[in-house]
Amino acid sequence: MSIESRFRTAPSLAGASANGRFRKLCAALATICLALAWITPMLVPIQWGFDADSLIILAHLGPGDVQTPLRGSLRTVGALISAVPVLLGAWSLWQARDGLLCFARGEAFTAHAAQCLRRLAMLVGATALAAFAAEPALSAVLTWDNAIGARAIVVGGGLAHAIVLLCATVLWLMGGVLGQGQLLAEENAAFL
Repeated sequence: MSIESRFRTAPSLAGASANGRFRKLCAALATICLALAWITPMLVPIQWGFDADSLIILAHLGPGDVQTPLRGSLRTVGALISAVPVLLGAWSLWQARDGLLCFARGEAFTAHAAQCLRRLAMLVGATALAAFAAEPALSAVLTWDNAIGARAIVVGGGLAHAIVLLCATVLWLMGGVLGQGQLLAEENAAFL
């Protein structure tokens, strides 16, 4: 074998090895997404049933803002409110899993992969907006039994929400790029 032919084959072998590692990583991440999509919704009732201190942090309240123990009905309402962004996040993880499985199968520039990224972007954005909207509702629920004048509605939102919305926008754009790549691939295949 000549030295020239060795240089021609080396990049393809390295590319195949990297591609195999990429596919394995995508499959492993898909498994993690599946596990998290099932586990995280189960944590909401546990949190609302037992951990009062984390609820105060969740609603961005101070230590003395919740003056009375939470009644069972308020815990239920709070759990339902906080379940909305968590369930949207779980759905986002499920959609991320679907996209990662596409990549693990070697489907990059396909309509399905582009659709997965766009759905993921919409769900991540919806999760961020739902979390932003849940904060005032949670603070109202947690302080509902306080004396009049001691109740609170806290409106939060900061850099974390902005970054998540920015990432959702980038994912949406990447889905559009994949969709365009898929159209170009079909167009090129028609010429061949």
